[in-house]
Amino acid sequence: MKDLFFVRRRGETARISQSLAVQSDGIKYRLQYLVLDRTNPTKAERASGTKEERIEVLNQEFFLNVGDFIRVSDFPLPKLTREFIRFLKESQEHGSES
Repeated sequence: MKDLFFVRRRGETARISQSLAVQSDGIKYRLQYLVLDRTNPTKAERASGTKEERIEVLNQEFFLNVGDFIRVSDFPLPKLTREFIRFLKESQEHGSES
């Protein structure tokens, strides 16, 4: 599958990172949603050498046929899904102009 689209955004707090990676083989789309958070060590833990760590909160894959209707509410991160839909519409518009 070929990389088609990628977007990363901060979540509700600066500690959270959300991303959507989309690959396609021309027949299907593979949408991978990833949400990462970070631990928040106390001052005492930091003094003893403890560092922040990334924690995987969500890692989900969805497969769709190219051309299928994409319902935003069917996916875990609606804002990122809307960005992908916007990307598809813009790609189709540019493709039809040629």
